[in-house]
Amino acid sequence: MKRRQQPPEDKQRLILQFLKLSPAERMRYATGFVDSALRVNPDLLKYRAALNARERSKR
Repeated sequence: MKRRQQPPEDKQRLILQFLKLSPAERMRYATGFVDSALRVNPDLLKYRAALNARERSKR
C-alpha cells in the first residue's frame, strides 16, 4: 500500500509547526510517530522499550 504524497507546502507547514513545539512536546510527537510505526513493524518495540527506559532514567 503506497501512501499518498503530501503537497510540499503541506509538509513545510507541518515542519514549521513542529519547530514551534517545546522539546517535551516534540518528544510526545515523536513517540506518537513511533507508536504508529509499531503497528507496522513490531521490531520497533525493542526500540520503544529502550526509549522508555532512557526517559525514566532522566527523571
